[in-house]
Amino acid sequence: MSLRQVRKILESQKSTENLDSENSSEEEIMAQPSNKFSDFVIISSSESEENEFESIDHEEEKLPVTKIAAPRKKEEIVTGDVDSLLEELKTIKSVDDAFHMQSTVSCLKRQAKHFDPRPELALLFPEENKGQRDSHVTQRKMILTPDKQNWPTNINYLLEMERCPDSSRHIFNFKPSKGYSKLHSQYMDSLIGNDLNAVNDFLKTYPFHIEGLYQLSIALQMRGNYNDLENLLERILYSFQLSFHHQFSPIGNGLELDIAANTYNRIFYKSLYMYAECLGRKGCVKAALEFVKFILSLNPHDDPLGCLLLIDYYSIKAKRLDYFLRFADSFMQEFYGTGNLLMMPNILYSFALCKALRDRYLEITSEDIERAKAIGNLSELTGENSSVALIIAIICYPNIAKSLLKRLVPSFVPTEDKREPGILGDYQKIADIHAARVEELWRQEYIINWLKNGLLSASFLIGTKDDLISDRNFEGIFNRYNSLELADFSNVPRLVAPPEFQIGREENHQNGNLDPNANPFYLFFATLLPWNFVNFAN
Repeated sequence: MSLRQVRKILESQKSTENLDSENSSEEEIMAQPSNKFSDFVIISSSESEENEFESIDHEEEKLPVTKIAAPRKKEEIVTGDVDSLLEELKTIKSVDDAFHMQSTVSCLKRQAKHFDPRPELALLFPEENKGQRDSHVTQRKMILTPDKQNWPTNINYLLEMERCPDSSRHIFNFKPSKGYSKLHSQYMDSLIGNDLNAVNDFLKTYPFHIEGLYQLSIALQMRGNYNDLENLLERILYSFQLSFHHQFSPIGNGLELDIAANTYNRIFYKSLYMYAECLGRKGCVKAALEFVKFILSLNPHDDPLGCLLLIDYYSIKAKRLDYFLRFADSFMQEFYGTGNLLMMPNILYSFALCKALRDRYLEITSEDIERAKAIGNLSELTGENSSVALIIAIICYPNIAKSLLKRLVPSFVPTEDKREPGILGDYQKIADIHAARVEELWRQEYIINWLKNGLLSASFLIGTKDDLISDRNFEGIFNRYNSLELADFSNVPRLVAPPEFQIGREENHQNGNLDPNANPFYLFFATLLPWNFVNFAN
């Protein structure tokens, strides 16, 4: 709820203080002109004023909405229950209470409309989208993908989603339905020849089969065919959405999905991830940010796909600078109850860059250096300027700055850092991933010079602030990212198939999926494909 709405409610409350609602009939109350709850007016906020931490989403309240005929044109009437509104007003006594309510909003809060990339595409390509309207309304709202007129909703080979019997947590898993299981033998037959055309033929009959679509998606990703890849991923996510449990929603809070529970959970995770990347590639960075937040919300403690290494990039690309600063400040407290997310190397650097872009301050003075020397806790950086934050970032994690400068300035020769890994372990993998991902954000010449000056200013202080990152409560949190693949965060198409891309290899894993006695010329060309191999030992 925005401050404007709070003030409107308070004004309406003052006008009804003298009404004796308990002793009046419903007809008498509705007839009294001072009662404004029956046609309560809420002025719609503009897009520039929207912020997850500055408004409470009314979409989940499910109050009936009607339009005002005249004379107002940009207002909406929300007709709700009078008693519920009065109860809400009792809890909001002042503007300070409204701010307190805002602080309870999750840092991963999502809104359904932000998943839709079409508004961003309309801004990027106004001529192509001019005059287009989406008049089709499906019976079931598809949040993750745009509504499709020609896509069916009565698919008889969907997956099923079940909730685990744990009353204290909301854990969900996908599982095959009876209709889906019946197609398994046909699907496996299409894999025997290791020919993607056979899989494609299978999908012509069953166009929403999740495993078949995922196999083709990986192949298209390796070829760099992102237009067709996006279309396949939309089909996958559409099929998953039709399978959702009635208590599962992309905008829900406290929902969990274990990526390691089964193959279908993993495909759901990876499909969301690849779709976010496709959206980011074509410029729909706000929608991509929403998908990254959704993936992270499903398992914020383990973060199996490394979304904490992406959320800073998409926040800055989408110019959601204030959102990211608040996210960095509140994430650990919300999900761990302790610690400071600024201990993550990439978050600390992006925190400094966010401040620099927001405040337009990219100078490093002697005063900034002295203030950095006096920093005793990372939480103190919230009130400092961008240059102080950058110096602290370089003091704590110099390899990030060096990895960035090696990419941005080919002539840059970094000095060797022979320090042993600190209490939090080796962070070189994070340094490489972060540099590959955010390289374009630092490419402006004035930002490069700012980073160079920061490295020069902090070079004599490196190793003097190890106590800033020695919080044992944070130990091991980012060491898990050492198992991530750099190819998943790079803009260069990957050349090696991921482990889950096992076409035809499950049954013949030990012996290989190609006959070693086949024609040598056939074997030569067949083994050029990354999912084929021959085991000559047998």
